Amino acid sequence: MGQPLESLAEAMAEGLTVGHGPMPDFVFTDQQIDDLLAYLASVQE
Repeated sequence: MGQPLESLAEAMAEGLTVGHGPMPDFVFTDQQIDDLLAYLASVQE
């Protein structure tokens, strides 16, 4: 995978922070991260 998706994987594993209102915490398993990144890679041009 390319650098942008690798960066996203690291951010997802460490936790994402947003700059607006209270958001629920999402905790992803390693498998969920891999599955999501594989999907994102498959739909890129």
